[in-house]
Amino acid sequence: MSWLGFEFAVRNPEGVTSEWVEFSYPFDFIKLRETVDRNAVDGRRLSNAGQYAEAVEPFRKAMTFSDRILGEHAEETETLRREWNGAIDAAARSRLHFDVGDRVSIKDGHFAGTRATVKEIWLRHYAPYIVTTDEGMDVQIRDEDLESGNT
Repeated sequence: MSWLGFEFAVRNPEGVTSEWVEFSYPFDFIKLRETVDRNAVDGRRLSNAGQYAEAVEPFRKAMTFSDRILGEHAEETETLRREWNGAIDAAARSRLHFDVGDRVSIKDGHFAGTRATVKEIWLRHYAPYIVTTDEGMDVQIRDEDLESGNT
């Protein structure tokens, strides 16, 4: 699939280059279309069931095949890309314990014992929280370095 629509040329050690030749392979477009549809259905079913981490791979596969068959900017490809990214973000969010506005205490590191409020969440970062301490300082921190500010 990754070579669909590409051309190749062969160069020998002396630098002589062949004519450009289109890569041809008897792709089974019906089967490829079925792969897109089946994986899109699976991703949506898993996502609707709240199984976001499990939905990521079917959405990725459906989006990648759609991209190769229909093109990067095809409406279906863009919809599948949004669903794939949504599943990635929802899976990341489901692993976190706090949300924007929550009061937290920093339990480890330089700011241990400091109380703060969750200001932002960057879902695709190692340390996804930006918290503002009661002293007004913004700190980026990991989930496991926080505990509920109600304790």
